[in-house]
Amino acid sequence: MGKTTGPSEWAEALRGLVGEKGVFSEAKSLEVFSKDAYYYSPLLRQLLGDKQAELVVAPQGLEELRGVVSYAAQHGIPLTLRGAGTGNYGQCVPLQGGLVVSTHRMNRILEFDPTRGIMRVEAGTRLGQIERRAREQGWELRCYPSTWATAAVGGFVGG
Repeated sequence: MGKTTGPSEWAEALRGLVGEKGVFSEAKSLEVFSKDAYYYSPLLRQLLGDKQAELVVAPQGLEELRGVVSYAAQHGIPLTLRGAGTGNYGQCVPLQGGLVVSTHRMNRILEFDPTRGIMRVEAGTRLGQIERRAREQGWELRCYPSTWATAAVGGFVGG
C-alpha cells in the first residue's frame, strides 16, 4: 500500500489508535518534537535545521505503539522514534519528515525486583524516576548521562 494523502489523514487515523491527547499537529509541537540539543553544534544546526516531522504521535502503551508502527509501515510513512530529546547529536530528528513517535507517555515502571535490583520499564520512563525508585530499595543506576534527571531510558539506550 502506498503513502496516504498526508498528515491530516494520518492524524485522523492515529487519533483512533492513541486518542486525541496522543496526536500533535500544531506548528510549535512539530518544531519542538523534531529537535534535540543538536543546535549546540554549528555543523549539525546547518545540516538538520530544516528537518521537521509532519505529525507527532505519542502512544501510551505497547499496543498503541504497535498500532502506530503498523499504520506507518502499511502506508509508507517515515517514522522516527524519540525519547526525551536530551541528546545532542540529532538522533531524534526526522530526516525524511513523516511521523515522530514520542515515547513520553510510555513512562511507567512495570516491575521492580528489589532483591536483584532489576527493573522493567517503558521506553519513555525518565532515568531520574528510575534512580529515585531504585534508591528507595538501596540500589542506584551505575551509568547515566549528565541529563539523567530528564533523559528517557529508551533514548539513552538507543542513542
